[in-house]
Amino acid sequence: MDTFTVYLFVRDRSGHQSPLAIARRLQALQALRDELVALDVRVTALPFEADLQVEITNVLGLSDEPRTAIGKSPTERVLIVRLLIADDPVEFVCSDGIGQIPAERHAARRVVVWLNNLAAYQNRAGREAFGRLTTTLSAN
Repeated sequence: MDTFTVYLFVRDRSGHQSPLAIARRLQALQALRDELVALDVRVTALPFEADLQVEITNVLGLSDEPRTAIGKSPTERVLIVRLLIADDPVEFVCSDGIGQIPAERHAARRVVVWLNNLAAYQNRAGREAFGRLTTTLSAN
């Protein structure tokens, strides 16, 4: 199995995010980091060292939903993640509650799938198209 490296980050482009929103994103960042490390993915602080850049763009709390009998809403949070693949953004959404697994674990698994697909694509792109070509030069 390949060992991959990701650059994991959050940013506030608007500069107007609430302290609660920033705290949610930073907590999700730490949880996603832990999930990626558990899947043998290295997390780096330098974007140019990474195989993939992963940004947590938003974490939405859904605490206003109707509560169930045990006091929890069926879905607590929605995590929005952006991958930067060759400077092209790819976004996906994960939520808590599916299979009683946190959104960060779902996101980490999806990141690993992207890493494996990118590695397979890069390996396929580097293969020889028609096998080897042997040439002999003659001075005649």
